[in-house]
Amino acid sequence: MSSISLGKAAPRSARAARANRARPHDGPEPWARRDVLVVGIVLVLAVLGLGIGWFGVSDTVDLNGQTRWLGFGIGALILGGFAMVFWLLMGLRRVAVLRREVVTAVNRRHPEPARTSTVLTDRQELATAPGMRRFHLMTCQMLEGKEATVATEAAHAEAGLLPCPICLSSGTGTGEASHE
Repeated sequence: MSSISLGKAAPRSARAARANRARPHDGPEPWARRDVLVVGIVLVLAVLGLGIGWFGVSDTVDLNGQTRWLGFGIGALILGGFAMVFWLLMGLRRVAVLRREVVTAVNRRHPEPARTSTVLTDRQELATAPGMRRFHLMTCQMLEGKEATVATEAAHAEAGLLPCPICLSSGTGTGEASHE
């Protein structure tokens, strides 16, 4: 007998980590096969219940007898409805998990650039346009193609306008002291 070296076995923690990273579903759809199978079985039972209720109603002439079978059919219909709601909620939950994973991966690969603070000088004009709730620097893209009204920061604040989070990021010295 000869022995063949297969290399070292991966540590248990590395194997467990790989198992945890495995996707619980096996396709592009958000449902695992187990979820689809359970919901499918419940729906088959619901359809069978509807069929049994229909045959029961059609077999009796008495209204009281028909009411029992009608109740049975309605119960089967409600069971099928609950199965579909469960199926959709499972898919919605899985889509939320997948979305969170994608957003995390995108944020990890492309971190948000650090915001640079904007220090206003006397020459920089603050403006707004009709219908806007914020005031901007004249160079802001939000004012592009609009008829802007220029005013001081105090006048904009008095009118209830807020600073633009794009061109005048918060805490960047947009107060009166920065105009000196």
